[in-house]
Amino acid sequence: MQIHIARDSGRKKMETGSPRLLYVCKLDGTELMYPRSAHTHSGLVEFVYVISGQGEYEIDNVRYPVRAGDLVIYNSDTVHCEFVNHNMLPILCCAAEGILLPGQKPDCMIENGVSPVFHLDEKSYMFRQLMQMIFDEALRGNRYSHMVCQSLFESLFYLTLDVIRQGNEKSAVWGRPENSLGYQIHRYVDSQPVTALSVSLVAGYFGISESYLARVFKRTFGYSLTSYFIERKIGEAQTLLMTTDLSTAEISRRIGYKSPSYFTKAFVHRVGLPPLRYRKLYKKDGKS
Repeated sequence: MQIHIARDSGRKKMETGSPRLLYVCKLDGTELMYPRSAHTHSGLVEFVYVISGQGEYEIDNVRYPVRAGDLVIYNSDTVHCEFVNHNMLPILCCAAEGILLPGQKPDCMIENGVSPVFHLDEKSYMFRQLMQMIFDEALRGNRYSHMVCQSLFESLFYLTLDVIRQGNEKSAVWGRPENSLGYQIHRYVDSQPVTALSVSLVAGYFGISESYLARVFKRTFGYSLTSYFIERKIGEAQTLLMTTDLSTAEISRRIGYKSPSYFTKAFVHRVGLPPLRYRKLYKKDGKS
C-alpha cells in the first residue's frame, strides 16, 4: 500500500520557532539510587517518557500520578521533582530550546492550568522508539550524529504538538487550594533565584512574622521552609554538575553557599555521595 504525503499547498507554515535539541539522557540503572532534588530548567523545554512502573511526580506544587508510557512536559522555569517518596521511575528524556508557539512564552509547550502529563496510549511505542533512537545515536557520536538526532527530535516535537492539540486525557490533579497562603508562599519561593532565598525575605514580602511563615508552610506541606530552601539549592547544584564543568567552589557560590565544604556536606546529606562523584556518575557514557 502506498500513501502519498500531502504537501503544504500554500498554507501558512506552523509557527513553532526554531526548536533545537540540547541533550538526551536515559536513567534506568544506578543513577536511580540517588535522589534528584526539586529543580527548574531555564530557557528550555524538557520531554520525559516514563519507561516502566507507576508513581508520582511533583510539578509546580501539584502531585500527578504517572505510569509507564506517559509523556511529561516541563515548560521553562517550571519547578519539578521526579523523586517523590523516594520512588524514581526509569525514564528517557530530552530537552530543546528555541521553541516559540503562538500565544505562549518562549520555551513553553503547554498553557497554564493544563496537565503536564499525557497518557500516550497507542502512540506510546512510537515515542519510546524515537527517544531511544535519539539516545543511541547520541552515544554513537558519529560525524552526522548531531544532525540525525536533531531530525529525530523534530519528529518527536511535532508528534508532541499533535498530542497536546488533540487534548489527550488529563492526569488527575490532587487537591490544590490555589488561594491558600501556604501555596502562595510556595509559588513565591519558586519564582526567586536560589541565591536570594531566605526566611526574612519571604516573611517581609508577605508582611508576616518569620515564625508564622514557618508554621503556615510546615502545616501546608509537611516539611519546613528552610528544608525546601536546601532542596532547591541542591537541585540547582545537581543541574550544574550534570550540565557544566564548573568547579564545586563555583557551584557553591552560584547557589548561595559561602563555604564549599559546607556545600559538600549538605550535598552528601541530601544526595548520598559527594558532588564530583555525582557528576561522574551522571556524565558517564555521554549522559547529561
